[in-house]
Amino acid sequence: MLRIAALLALLTTAVPTTAEPRHNKGEQDGVSFDYTAKLDRNENLLLRGTYVDTGARFSFTVTPAGHVAGWIDNNWVKFDIAPQLRDRAVADLRANDTLALAGEAAPR
Repeated sequence: MLRIAALLALLTTAVPTTAEPRHNKGEQDGVSFDYTAKLDRNENLLLRGTYVDTGARFSFTVTPAGHVAGWIDNNWVKFDIAPQLRDRAVADLRANDTLALAGEAAPR
């Protein structure tokens, strides 16, 4: 359950690094994680990364309705989160993308 709690933290406490706008690092309940986030054409939020402390890899798909399914190493997980939590993460992702594009287009 601790790893699922960390997933919820991914959606609420991510801090983008400066090198890659969609690359995030965070920590929740003593669990550190490093991941990327992007949207697919169906508006699913795709999270791919690693739990830093254990080296376990994860891959989650979060639908617009808040259904989460994916893998933690070789273990299949499936659960639901509040759609508002997912929507907030998507809004943050889009805001980071917009800032990155604006930075690239800034006059020199």
